[in-house]
Amino acid sequence: MPVPESTSPRDFPKVFATVAASLTIVLSCIVVYSNTFAVPFLFDDLPRIRDEVAIRTAWPPIVAMQNSNRPLAQYTFAINYAVHGYDVWGYHAVNLVIHCLAALCLFGLVRRSMLRSNETIRQFAFLGGFTVALLWAVHPLQTQAVTYIVQRLESLMGLSYLATLYFFVRSQDSKFGNFWLCCSVSACFFGMGCKEVMATAPLAVLWFDRVFIASSWREMFSKRKFYYLLLLSSWCVLAWSMLHYQVDYRGGGLLHVPGLTPWTYLLSQSGVLVHYLSLAIWPSGQCVYPSWPIAQSISDVWPSLLLCLGLLMATLYCMFRYPKLGFLGGIFFLILAPTSSIIPIKDLAFEHRMYLPLASIVALVLVALQLLIQRLSYFRGSWRFVTTYTVACATIALLLGTATYQRNRVFQTELSLWQDTIAKAPNNLTVMTGLATLFAKEGNIEQAKLHFERALKLAPKDPKTNANYAGFLIDQNQLEQAGGCLEKAFQSDPNNLDAITNMAHLQNRLGNFQEAVKYYEAAILGMPQDEELQSSLVAMHLGTGDVRKAIAISKSNLEQRPVSAKAHLDYATALMAAGRNSDAIDYCEKAIALDDQLAAAHATLAMLEPNLEQAVARMEKAIELQPGSPEFSLAMGNLILATEPAKAASHFETALQSDPDNIEVLLKIGSAWEACGLPEKGLPSLERVTVLLPDWKEAKQMLESLRGRIAKPD
Repeated sequence: MPVPESTSPRDFPKVFATVAASLTIVLSCIVVYSNTFAVPFLFDDLPRIRDEVAIRTAWPPIVAMQNSNRPLAQYTFAINYAVHGYDVWGYHAVNLVIHCLAALCLFGLVRRSMLRSNETIRQFAFLGGFTVALLWAVHPLQTQAVTYIVQRLESLMGLSYLATLYFFVRSQDSKFGNFWLCCSVSACFFGMGCKEVMATAPLAVLWFDRVFIASSWREMFSKRKFYYLLLLSSWCVLAWSMLHYQVDYRGGGLLHVPGLTPWTYLLSQSGVLVHYLSLAIWPSGQCVYPSWPIAQSISDVWPSLLLCLGLLMATLYCMFRYPKLGFLGGIFFLILAPTSSIIPIKDLAFEHRMYLPLASIVALVLVALQLLIQRLSYFRGSWRFVTTYTVACATIALLLGTATYQRNRVFQTELSLWQDTIAKAPNNLTVMTGLATLFAKEGNIEQAKLHFERALKLAPKDPKTNANYAGFLIDQNQLEQAGGCLEKAFQSDPNNLDAITNMAHLQNRLGNFQEAVKYYEAAILGMPQDEELQSSLVAMHLGTGDVRKAIAISKSNLEQRPVSAKAHLDYATALMAAGRNSDAIDYCEKAIALDDQLAAAHATLAMLEPNLEQAVARMEKAIELQPGSPEFSLAMGNLILATEPAKAASHFETALQSDPDNIEVLLKIGSAWEACGLPEKGLPSLERVTVLLPDWKEAKQMLESLRGRIAKPD
């Protein structure tokens, strides 16, 4: 039944009520997410936002979109960066705006859909649309899609999906129908560039049209065939997005996952779907990385499988007997089909996948609540029903909103999120190694080692765990033990990228530069956008003395990433090794212009700077940006050794703290104190050199000479 738009004075109360309801939804979202604006970058936020070079260029847009299979969603991060850099409040503000807009689209969609039902339902269209949107918006199951910044991919796709449907149904009630149909097609095209789940949107519109609007398929296609042709053509955007950048599919655990087949994945998803439903109805025990077992046979999951089959059968029955109710149930399965059917994905369950499907669950629950209240004779009066239904929904909204606010507290730090997750999924290797890595990053070596060892007890042959532990051991200079872990990793999975990368680092530390080059090249094939790997490969070629190869590789990297400060710095380093200092200075300055916070660029420019005063200022800037760096401390000591030997000695001592057995630093400390006229202070350092290198005759001679000068001062 069409609902014509009107601007008569009698409609002003309706407009006011709509505005008031919309403001209530928006304010409720702001309140429950008010404690998220300082939540830091977490997990995938780091490589996809903080370390993603492409998003640092907002114009032309193709630069920001080139390294992603979700290009339009990624471009929104570039806009964020252009406005406020890495201040997290802006990213969270945009996520919240997207969520609010999605809730308002849901409000309009549900209200206009209910107006196309029988008289009884039409009476409560406004209240029904408002309550569905409100409860969906404040539900704690949405926190992962809103608070976890990078999951904007999901919420932006969800907004596009809802907008596609809302604009379509709006077109049927408006004298500007073609305009709204154009908006619907545009929203669908946009969503295809955000996430793959959007592929089901054209099918959802077809289904919605047949259930709520068209009286037959023939009528539907005769009236709107061009609209549907345009809508279906949006799949071309999705196909291009998926084909032009496939790195995430190869390395992100999609399509081909060891230990998973389409059949075992489908079986496992029956339990996942029941888990999603339970969280939708009773959101307790939420977990960022749930530990989900892989089902090998029907006997492993028969209760959940029976429940899912029962729900599917009920949906099919309703599709024919009660089509509108069938649409509510069916859209849940349709939206989840790309992630919860036969396409293997490494992570079997993630809460953010319920961002859109939750709307159908909320709507079904509220339909059940409405029927329950209407069944009770006392509430059959219209005002009694409305009052009771409103109070019940307000109470539920308050409880859900409180739970959402509490859940968002867990996201306040990476440590709190990991600890909450490991408490709920104690046997999840991803969680355990993630927490271990975080402890290592924070300098809590004992806790890091403890969690790595616990992970290895659970899965002693797991390649990723062994590779990550090897990386930790390399940082601790336990190279032999790291080599053993990498051997185990390669035995289980010779193509594991973490193992290949850490083997490259290990060979680098051992001084086997030729071997390191081979592993770095193999790692780059799997992770071509990793800047650190590219820089390490350039450094290895410089270490082997192949300066021409280093220049060629760094120049090629620069051509592929013209806005990357790191690529400019790598090229500058290679040019410096070739003696082209003036060119190297130019590229260092370009690197700093692109990223003034790149400490290594300031340090390299300091080493190239002919003016000592300016060189010292540059190195001080590098140390300020990256305090405690042994390389920068050593470089600063070398710069001022001739003019300020006492201060140089202090910098050398700082460098020695990170690597107590560094021969170069030990010798420099001795030289600095001797230049100060205090050779006795450098004696322990030279003694340490002779202990570390007992066969170095020159060191022993220098030690004896120094002892003689101390015993018989001039």
